[in-house]
Amino acid sequence: MRGLVISQSTPRLTPRLLGRRMDVTFLDKKTKSVVRWGFQATFSKILTDFKLQSGEGVSAVVMTLPDVSAAEATYDLRMFYRVKALPNCGIHLCMAETPLQLIDFSAAGLRFNHGRDLDLKITQTVSLRLFIDGVAHDAEVRVVRQVTPPYDQKKPMVCSCVEFINPSGRLTNRLTKKALEVERRHLSRGLL
Repeated sequence: MRGLVISQSTPRLTPRLLGRRMDVTFLDKKTKSVVRWGFQATFSKILTDFKLQSGEGVSAVVMTLPDVSAAEATYDLRMFYRVKALPNCGIHLCMAETPLQLIDFSAAGLRFNHGRDLDLKITQTVSLRLFIDGVAHDAEVRVVRQVTPPYDQKKPMVCSCVEFINPSGRLTNRLTKKALEVERRHLSRGLL
């Protein structure tokens, strides 16, 4: 078995994931278009003070490679990860003046709860308004997934996942910064 030391990921790999097989991917920028390559490895160890050549100690993980080399394969993975929204994270959203309950978000999309009276369909394109730290952003989104729990009179809710359609650079930047800020708050509270 061969081991590969890589930097700790964001979000962080936790000890409960030790022993799991994972996809390790990297970007090849030498071609005209960026290609993501990858291979499978087993998450085997967390290093809390791995010394870089400069002498700086950083968090790293050890991935154990299989004995038999597998063929390289391209991977189509999301470029953004979702962050669970805290109640006071500074993001509020509404659709047609109807407030929506944010569950999690990324720079590429949102997941939220809403009442059954807001009739959204998968692949439907709709407009919504986000307020990030009080600043309004209008966005077009496409519904990509919905979960409708069994009907409950007390909680007649639906969970919808949407992706942004051609978001502005300003909106993408603000959501990326907000995701990092919320993740730091999660880490400081020991939630990750």
